[in-house]
Parts: sequence; C-alpha cells; structure tokens
Amino acid sequence: MEISDLDEEFIKSAKILHIGDMLTPAKFQAADWIHESGGKVSIDAAYYRPDIYENYRYLDIFIASETYFNTMKEALGEMTCEKAARIIHEQGPEIVIFTQGENGCKGVYEGKYFELPAFKVKLVDSTGAGDVFHGAFNYAWLQGWDVPECARFSSAVSAIKCTEHGGRTGIPDLNTVRRFLKDGVIERYWLDERLKQYHQGFFHNQSIELNKEVSLC
Repeated sequence: MEISDLDEEFIKSAKILHIGDMLTPAKFQAADWIHESGGKVSIDAAYYRPDIYENYRYLDIFIASETYFNTMKEALGEMTCEKAARIIHEQGPEIVIFTQGENGCKGVYEGKYFELPAFKVKLVDSTGAGDVFHGAFNYAWLQGWDVPECARFSSAVSAIKCTEHGGRTGIPDLNTVRRFLKDGVIERYWLDERLKQYHQGFFHNQSIELNKEVSLC
C-alpha cells in the first residue's frame, strides 16, 4: 500500500489505528495523521526487526509476541521481560506488553510494571490467539479501563478462543467473557450456530472450487 492509497479523513476519524508488524512509509504517514487527530497507534509486533525497533516513536500501544522478546534478548543481551518492556517504553510507546502463552503476559505502562498469569483452559487450537488478544485489548482500552484490566480481559478472550478449532470459531461474545471472568465458566450458547456458519462456508467454497475443476476438465 502506498501513501496515495490512504484516506486521510477516514484515518483521522478513528480512535485507534491497528497495524501489522511490517512498518512502511504508508503506515508512518497513517500514524502521523491519527496522532494529529488525537488517536493512538497499536501494533502487533510479532518479529524483532529494524523497521520496528528503529521506529518505536510512532507507536502507542505496543503488544509483542514471545518470539519478539526472545529475539530481542539475543540481540541486546540477556534481560528480564520487565527490562525489555522498559527499554521500549522509554522510546515512545505508552503501553508495552509481551504475551507469553501459558506464562501469561507482562508489561509496563506509566512507568509501572505488571504481570498477569494465563487462564487455565483446555487448549485445542492456538491459531489466532495473538490477533484476538490485540483486538480485545484495543476494545477494552476504548472503554477507559486501566491497562492491567485491559490485559486481563484480552487474556480471557484469547483463552476462550483457544478452546475451539480454527482462528475464529472460538472467539467469544462479550457476555461469555464476562461470565468467564466472573466464575471461570465458558458458556457455549453461541457455538453451535458459529460452527454451523463456518461449516456451511467451508463446504460451499469447496463446492465452488470443485465445480471450477469440473468445468476445466
């Protein structure tokens, strides 16, 4: 995507601009625009690369993977998660969080360090767990919650997602997350309909591809 492809007015209308982990001139421009309008930039920092660590100043909500943390340690020397988060925090991002799977998440905000344990669930499929965490965190932050509360909410959403196959099937609605946070129960009143929806979509697409193959024979 080039800068000329961007819609400045649309970007400035947002409260959060969420970007993938490859920073480009178009994303730098988008970040400048949303900052001009008082919005924030969040990033899914999956991999430790120069285009990321040389441009922390563009970022506000920095949520990175365990892979990012481990590679950062290899590059800069052994360090704790707190030290790594503080190094990044000092270079611009207001919120820095490392997600670490079964070891929970750890981060820094307003100069304060926090740790949260992971929720214990029966793991079925972790596909998309990081993506879900990012989306849930941005939602929670827009509600005005404090950072540890946002992270706890995001961890719950991600944990529930991991109890079903695929990247989307297990994504819960808000009531399901609230119940889980209250008493640890995962209600699945939404699951049958969700599974039916994806099942139909999968076999519908298979049918289309099969018909294409038949028509080409």
